[in-house]
Formats: sequence, structure tokens, C-alpha cells
Amino acid sequence: MASSVFDRIRDVEHQKAKVERESLRQVKRILSELNKLGFDYRVVGSSRGNGAVRAVNRKSRTVKDAACKICGFRTARSHDARAHRGQAKKAPFTRKELAERGLRRV
Repeated sequence: MASSVFDRIRDVEHQKAKVERESLRQVKRILSELNKLGFDYRVVGSSRGNGAVRAVNRKSRTVKDAACKICGFRTARSHDARAHRGQAKKAPFTRKELAERGLRRV
């Protein structure tokens, strides 16, 4: 009885791996087609550690080493306009706000 349970678990694990490989193959094929159309996507591993796959746009979410569009100046430990999303009216950070965020004007 015990060996049949282990055999069943092993079979289910193999089926799971097969489904994951097939799904990954399909995702890569679809992303390849999207890349041919001018989109810039790639397959990366998940930080959750469960082998999940997600598409990531390479051009998104990078902080540039340039002046913030809202503040008009650069800071040590760069920031950009996304740092201002909590402000009701978008305005340059005051000295107090910079200090609270651990930033300093360069």
C-alpha cells in the first residue's frame, strides 16, 4: 500500500513537471511573437520560488541617475517622479521631506 502511494506521488510530480515545461514552452512562443511585433518582453523566474513565470517589460521601473521631473534637481540616492505619488499636489520636496526620506540634494 505504501509503495503505491509513493508511486502515485511520483507520477503526479512527473505530470506537474511536464505541464510546467509545456506551459513555459507556450509562454516563450507567445513572447517571441510579441517581441517580433516590437514589444520587449522576456521570461524571468519568480521571487516566490515556486517556479512561476511572469512576463516583464524591460523598459519599466528603472530609476535614472538624472534630475527628478518634479523637483528639478538630483539627490544622493536617486529618486524620480514616482517618489511624489503620495503628494496631493506634486511639488518639489522640502528640506524636511528630503531628510525624512534619507535623501540629500546634490
